[in-house]
Order: sequence, then C-alpha cells, then structure tokens
Amino acid sequence: MATINVKDAAGATVAIEKPLVPGRAPAATSRPVAFSNEDFAVLDGIEASLIAIDGRVDTLEALIASTNTKIDASNVSLAIIDNLITPAALGAGGGLKVQMYTAAGVAVDPVPSGANTIANSVPTDYANDSVMAGRLAGLTPYKSLDLDESEEEVKATAGVVFSMIATNRRTTPLFVKFYNATAATVVVGTTVPVMTIEIPANATDHTMAVVGFTQWGVAFGTAICIAATTSFEDTNAGAPALNDLIVTVLYK
Repeated sequence: MATINVKDAAGATVAIEKPLVPGRAPAATSRPVAFSNEDFAVLDGIEASLIAIDGRVDTLEALIASTNTKIDASNVSLAIIDNLITPAALGAGGGLKVQMYTAAGVAVDPVPSGANTIANSVPTDYANDSVMAGRLAGLTPYKSLDLDESEEEVKATAGVVFSMIATNRRTTPLFVKFYNATAATVVVGTTVPVMTIEIPANATDHTMAVVGFTQWGVAFGTAICIAATTSFEDTNAGAPALNDLIVTVLYK
C-alpha cells in the first residue's frame, strides 16, 4: 500500500495511505469499507422496506391478472351480444328484435313495434300447446247418455280433460273412472284408472255434478277413456242400470 508522510498537529511526521487517483480505480487497487452498527441498522431497514414493496407488487400483479380475466370474460359476453345484434336481428325502426319460440321449439315473431291492436295481440303459435289451444279455440265435448262398466273412448290419442258434467239418476252413488289408455286396452275391473270420481245419488230431482280439473286441466299422455261402476274400488266392475248416469266430458 503506497504511503506519504505528513505532519500531525504536534508537528510529528506520520505516514498515511496515499489517496487514490481521482475517478474510478481498478478493483485490484480498491479497498474495503467497514460499516458501523448504525450503518447495518439502516441497511436492514431498507431491506425490510424493499421486501414490503415486493409483497405489494405481487398483490398488485395478482389484482391485475384477476382484472384481466374479468375483462376477457366481458369481451366474450360482448362478442356474443354483438353476434346476436346483427342488422337481421333489428326491427324496421332500428330497435332490437326479440326472437320467440313455442314449447315445441318453433321460432315465431313477436308483435311488430307499434302494432298493439287486438289482431296482433296473440303472436305466439299455440298449435303445440294443448292448454292454450283449448282456451283459444274452445273445448270439445264428449257426451254419453248411458255411461256404465263398458269403457268408452273420449279421445283415441293424448289429450287434456278440463271438466266433467255428470247426472246420477239413481238412489245410490256411482263412480266415474278415467283411464289413460285406449278403449281397446282397458278392462274395467282390471286396468287401474288414473282418476275415480264419486257422483252422489238422488232419485227425485237427479244430482248433477260439475267437476273442474284446475285451469290447466289433467293431461292424458296416451288416450282418454271413461267408464262408470257401482263402487269405487279399482277392481270393481259393477254395472249401473240403463241411463243411470249421463256424462259430458270437456276435453282438448
């Protein structure tokens, strides 16, 4: 290590380390610096602050990633909406045209903008909706003047029963039985009915019963068949007398 002689305050000659040449010195001629305890405390504080900043940066990166995911999802939704709202999907006035479908999946057009007349008030095709079709077009009556233990076919295919009008002309009750089957497959007393309805007795002025099956009716998936017996059991096939029971079934 190069030295130079200098005098101290007392006038004595003292050798000290020769200062480096101004500017950056090569590593081979550099000398280590000793830090005090105070210096280390300051450096430790700086390190802790940098660690805290790094944690906040990680949190910010996670937040940005989550935001980007939500933005991507929003972009997908907007793309779907953009594909739906095409010129073909817009009405004549530039408003959005809503596509409607029947229960059978048939596309139908809604009421045109501004067309609020009665003639345009039923835009949906109810051809495949038996309940609404029945309400709009009216119900079909089936009449029997002598319903007995011999099954009668109201409808040979699937349908909906909305109500029944029954008149009992005898002194004891009779029981109307509904079958979800064709007449060819029903054996009264063996085939289990889906509904059994008691019609009260009255021999003087006759008893008429009006039975409604809710506003939606009762659906029969195969066919609608009826019969009448003298007792309520599914196995009963007792025969009413001629014209004891007069029945009208309203169905669709």
